[in-house]
Amino acid sequence: PGSLRCSQCPCPAERSHGLRPQRLRIHGGAGPLAALDLVLETLLGTLRFRDGLLQIVNLGGDADIHGALYGQLAGAFYGVQGIPKPWNRALLRRELLQDVADRLLVAGLAPRE
Repeated sequence: PGSLRCSQCPCPAERSHGLRPQRLRIHGGAGPLAALDLVLETLLGTLRFRDGLLQIVNLGGDADIHGALYGQLAGAFYGVQGIPKPWNRALLRRELLQDVADRLLVAGLAPRE
């Protein structure tokens, strides 16, 4: 395959060029698809976990739902190292969360029969 130009791919390298992706418009209005649209737009339009999470929860509305969805997707995108260290240290029951995440990863990578 040929190389993608910045206008075709909102990857982190291209986002560092200051380009913002076009609004995805998965679904207009309210509801789960609109929430996903907003979260993906925020994820692709910001450069750091912290910036995106603060931006999306400060929009108001269903900030708790948007923040939770953003945290899941941005956590998978940036990895644990992308989460600000003070935020990570402040997590309650961090060891339990890490254990569950590790078990989910192992289960997800296991071959299916």
